[in-house]
Amino acid sequence: MLRICLLLIISIFTFAAQSVELDYSSLGVTAYEQGNYQKAKEYFDLDLKLQQNKYPSDHPRIAVCFHNLGMIYAANHQYPLAVEYYKKAIAIESIQFGGSHWRLGINYSNLGNVYRLMNHNKLAEEWLLKAITVYNSEANKHAYNNLGLVYAKQGRQDLAIMVYRKSLALELKNLGQLKSDTAPTFHNLSMSYRAKKDFVKALHYAKKADRLVKKDNNYSGHFRRIIQANLQNLQHKKIE
Repeated sequence: MLRICLLLIISIFTFAAQSVELDYSSLGVTAYEQGNYQKAKEYFDLDLKLQQNKYPSDHPRIAVCFHNLGMIYAANHQYPLAVEYYKKAIAIESIQFGGSHWRLGINYSNLGNVYRLMNHNKLAEEWLLKAITVYNSEANKHAYNNLGLVYAKQGRQDLAIMVYRKSLALELKNLGQLKSDTAPTFHNLSMSYRAKKDFVKALHYAKKADRLVKKDNNYSGHFRRIIQANLQNLQHKKIE
């Protein structure tokens, strides 16, 4: 998802840029996907300098650079800096596009998720709801999932379940099928039902998550272990 957002934004705002400029952006994306955040930041810093020399400070291409750097800071758990750079991107895009553009939706979602990770639940809810309002597409299922996690953390499991279900419904509506990357949503549903002590439904969704994880090699070993542990624990509960 992050790769799609990055590449989509970059492709829209090339403006016949020199190849070296495109290389910095693309190299940054590649390094980010490989988990080499230090190298990715170096590339995105270079890209920002190039764009600042070419465009005025409120140009949309500068906002792209701020967005990319915000992602790096978030990945490195430097959350205050991530907030700063996402807000810089939002400030430019609000002026250039108005408050309801899909690109703003991406940054609203990212900012909301950073606030979630900082345990600022009210701010997280505010920005994630904004994202859902202006960017209601399959790609925004991450905003729904993160909003569900906010509600779950607050003990509002019924709201969390409702939001997770909306995420799945949105993907079905736009794609006609669920992709393998919906495993986290099924896992989140399982955990919310588990918190409600509805172990039958918790096990049902745990099995769905497990099936999807086994089909997709992109999931990390850590996530696979989480899925397996939850499934095995629920299976024991059913036996008991």
